[in-house]
Amino acid sequence: MNRQALLGNIKKMVVKVGTSSITKEGYEVDMEFMDSVARQVKTLRDRGIEVIVVTSGAIGIGMDAMGGHPKPKEIPIRQAAASVGQSILMQKWNDSFGKVGLTIAQILLTYDFYSDRTRFLNLRNTMETLLDHGVIPIVNENDALCIKEIEAYFGDNDTLSSMVASKMES
Repeated sequence: MNRQALLGNIKKMVVKVGTSSITKEGYEVDMEFMDSVARQVKTLRDRGIEVIVVTSGAIGIGMDAMGGHPKPKEIPIRQAAASVGQSILMQKWNDSFGKVGLTIAQILLTYDFYSDRTRFLNLRNTMETLLDHGVIPIVNENDALCIKEIEAYFGDNDTLSSMVASKMES
């Protein structure tokens, strides 16, 4: 089946981008790949499809910036790396999406959004408002504060992306 037929009736899409996709060896950011994602999201938006991006990479990018080991096991180091890397990651996404004329917004989540009705409704309202205004939500786990997620509770954003997709009305 061709892509056009497959995407024919889709109104909203969640795109998950993993750490290994947005980084080169040593966790250097692969701007060519990120630019390509932005161009593809722009094409989808031009077709009337709302797009939410779930991204990984903050810990790896932060470790690279801090000059540390690629995959530390100690939670405090991973949290610190996420804190450093998240701002770099978002700046890179902002640069890529800016090249195609799209505005992005950062949304950092914890597992609480799924289990707490008020948080979920607030998240959904925020996402819907951003999408209504043509803004691309960029979602990531809040690894700087949470240890359940950083211990792979979500599974490197894989489960997070499916949770976001299942809870956003299309």
